[in-house]
Amino acid sequence: MSGSAPPVVSILGASYHDYRAGYKTMKTRWELILLPSFLFVGILILASQYVFLEGSFYKDLGLSRTGKDLQLAILYKAFIPPIPN
Repeated sequence: MSGSAPPVVSILGASYHDYRAGYKTMKTRWELILLPSFLFVGILILASQYVFLEGSFYKDLGLSRTGKDLQLAILYKAFIPPIPN
């Protein structure tokens, strides 16, 4: 047996031993790949929440219709518990 240890293989990429041994490793800049997808998903989430919250300020008329008058009493009823008699 020789005195050198075999390179350690890592599932997530090159290990410290691979760098020391001079193996070529992938140098992908993951932030350039992940950033656009994170931005796209973030915009979709924010847009859906905006539509949901905007609709919660108006009275529901049924059949996917909403009233024209802004009503904060709807949110007041949702967050303030009723006073028991």
